[in-house]
Order: sequence, then C-alpha cells, then structure tokens
Amino acid sequence: MVYFHTGSTEVEYDNLRADPHVLVLAGDTTWDRGLDVVAEGIAVPVSDDALVRRRSR
Repeated sequence: MVYFHTGSTEVEYDNLRADPHVLVLAGDTTWDRGLDVVAEGIAVPVSDDALVRRRSR
C-alpha cells in the first residue's frame, strides 16, 4: 500500500474523484543505471483516524 495526502481544494483531489486509477513512478534520472519503482492501482479514501495516525509515523 502507498499512502499520500491531498486536500479537497487541490487539483489532485478533483482528478482522483474523476478517475481513481493511479500510477506513481520514482527512480533515477539516468538512462542506463539506477533503480526505478512503479506503483499502480486504484486510490481509495481513508477516513479511519487510527489508521491514518498509525501510517503517518
């Protein structure tokens, strides 16, 4: 699981409400070496305060 935060006034919030499919890319900026990581899935709101507090440490 990947957790992130966005506020209701952010563009990401509107984008996720319109289409919850996400693709997160992280990696090195070099072409021929390094490590790239891809996370793909569907974003869902988390409203359980205990879970949010536990994951934000």
